[in-house]
Amino acid sequence: MWLTVKGVRKEAKDITLREFQEAIRLAYFERDSRRGLERTVIWFFEEVGELARALLTYWREKSDQKPSLDVVAEEIADVLAWACSIANLLGIDVTEAVWKKYGEDLRNLREGAESILPL
Repeated sequence: MWLTVKGVRKEAKDITLREFQEAIRLAYFERDSRRGLERTVIWFFEEVGELARALLTYWREKSDQKPSLDVVAEEIADVLAWACSIANLLGIDVTEAVWKKYGEDLRNLREGAESILPL
């Protein structure tokens, strides 16, 4: 699957967090704006609940009957997308927020791991 963000065509699996947030903004900002922040947050909570249910199902099933992690992965993707929608409504750059919150830890990781992260 291909995605074009700001004129650059990339395979969807290769986009950055910032590009993902921009793609969510382009696809959903008008609808999210009409819905409003409060109702968008409620939808986000619903997706978090779906993720929790998927995880509980995964953990509780007998090991030989466990569902694939595809359902859990889809719910994680939904939670990320809705979090980006909320950030877009508030004018928050998620990449900047992540680096502000976790940047020092990630820099320390890179120092100890040598070239794992391209920082």
